[in-house]
Amino acid sequence: MHAIIKRLLRRKRIDQLLAQSKQFNTAPSPTADTLVMAASALVDINFRHGMAIVQATKSLVRTSREYWLLEYIRRLIDTGDDPIFECTVLGVTDPNRLQYSIFVQALALEHRYLSEKGELQCGETLWLEVSSVNPRRGLLTFQLSSNKLGLAQ
Repeated sequence: MHAIIKRLLRRKRIDQLLAQSKQFNTAPSPTADTLVMAASALVDINFRHGMAIVQATKSLVRTSREYWLLEYIRRLIDTGDDPIFECTVLGVTDPNRLQYSIFVQALALEHRYLSEKGELQCGETLWLEVSSVNPRRGLLTFQLSSNKLGLAQ
C-alpha cells in the first residue's frame, strides 16, 4: 500500500514538473551530494505542502489497517468460529455509560467496550466474544463470553 501511494505521489509531481517544461538530468551523478544539488536546482520543494499529503497518507493507512483487522474478524466468524478474546481493562472512558478502554491481546487492539456487568477495575481480565462486526463502517462490538476457550489459549 505504501509503495503504491509513494509511486502515485511521485508520478503526480513528475507530471507537474513536465507540465512546467522542467528538464531532468538522467545521467548518473558521481556522488549523492551532486544529486541533491541538481535536484534542488530543478525543484523548489515546499515541505509545508508535503505535510498535508503526509497527514492524508497517515489517515489512509490507519483506515486501511482498521478495515483489514475488522475483515479478519468477520472472516473468522464466517468460518464458523465464534472467536473469544482475552481482554484487559485499561481504564474508564465514560463512567456514566460504563464505557471502558480495553486491550484485546490476540489482535493487539485498543478498543472501547460498554460493560454489561457493571463497574470494572483497571487491569481486570475479561473474556469477550464479538457480537457484531462491520468492516465497511468500522464497527466492532463485544459482549461477555460464557466460557474462556478463546483464541488466546
